[in-house]
Amino acid sequence: MYVCVCFVTEDNSAMQRRRTRQDALKSYYNLVDDPSPAPSSEHSANTGRVAGSCDINGPQFEPDVYLSRLIKERSLTELMDKEAEMVQHIKSLDSDMQTLVYENYNKFISATDTIRTVYLPHSQLAFISSLLVDSIGRVTGRASIM
Repeated sequence: MYVCVCFVTEDNSAMQRRRTRQDALKSYYNLVDDPSPAPSSEHSANTGRVAGSCDINGPQFEPDVYLSRLIKERSLTELMDKEAEMVQHIKSLDSDMQTLVYENYNKFISATDTIRTVYLPHSQLAFISSLLVDSIGRVTGRASIM
């Protein structure tokens, strides 16, 4: 059994695109490298809980609390602007995810094609080497007769 190990190097622009995609995913899933410090008092803990439940990107997000807070604090025009902003943000995230899926699909197809091109010459090489072994065996047999 043969194993082919390939090392692929990326150029600078490919690394930048990859880093941009990773940053988009980190932003989408709200992944932060350094966590924020814990609140120091009871009052700040309650404020943090309400703020955390209204943080649309936070892990403790509660849509009902967020929506009721928006309705109480904003005018109709501000609500409509916020809705348009959120729709635009959702479309942007959907587009980013579609791009990631498309790029990964292309990488998968490329890897499949590479495996096929490596496997085909390998199978031909095995056939040729078996013919070569037979030929060497015949030459050795004739040489021993002489």
